[in-house]
Amino acid sequence: VLFSIGKNKYKDADFFTYLKSNQSRTNKDLDRAVNDYYTAFVKQSNLKYEESILETKYEDFKYIMQEYKDGILLFELTDKEVWSKAVADTLGLEAFYKKNEADYMWKERADAVVYSCKDAKTARKVKALAKKGVSTATILTKCNAKDALTVTVENKVFEKGNNALLDSIAWSTGIYDLGEENERVKFVEIKEIKTPTAKPLSENMGQATSDYQTFLEQQWIEKLKQKYPVRTYPVNIKRLYN
Repeated sequence: VLFSIGKNKYKDADFFTYLKSNQSRTNKDLDRAVNDYYTAFVKQSNLKYEESILETKYEDFKYIMQEYKDGILLFELTDKEVWSKAVADTLGLEAFYKKNEADYMWKERADAVVYSCKDAKTARKVKALAKKGVSTATILTKCNAKDALTVTVENKVFEKGNNALLDSIAWSTGIYDLGEENERVKFVEIKEIKTPTAKPLSENMGQATSDYQTFLEQQWIEKLKQKYPVRTYPVNIKRLYN
């Protein structure tokens, strides 16, 4: 035994192991080199010992480390039981979505084309073409021959409540003026009104996965409550207020 720190004894074999891992070329004579390595070994051993007793020596540090360990444990358990499980369990997700389909409904939607024209004259021309049934692609080709920004369009299915301009008009098929916005004249051609229907899972994967995770977490918590029932002692609780 070369030295001891607390209950730990450090032997020559420990020092030789340290030398194997830390040796390097040196111009020092043997005695001085060994002495310097030994001093460094003692210092390192002291530091490691101090680290090993931090939780015993410093109570606040002990609580912080325990909180850290509990946090990691909770994170790993939650990932296993909730987050990763929700992503991997595709059949469970599909069943959950189908069971709660009523919570994932499209509102009334309009299949429409919103035309944005550089001025009122262009808007009248475009509107006349649209009323004749000229396709959007043809209208853009005719009107944008000289300037690609003369007429721009937004062609998609709009959900009620998501577009202030469309929400300001009656929702039925036809062509309606939308007024001016950002110095451009706008009107809309509503081609079809779609009644509320359930959203496909493929188009609502993010929200569905999040809700399924919440569902799994609630189930997990209920299982934990059954496995580890909470007992309360009213008499002792009452003492807190006295």
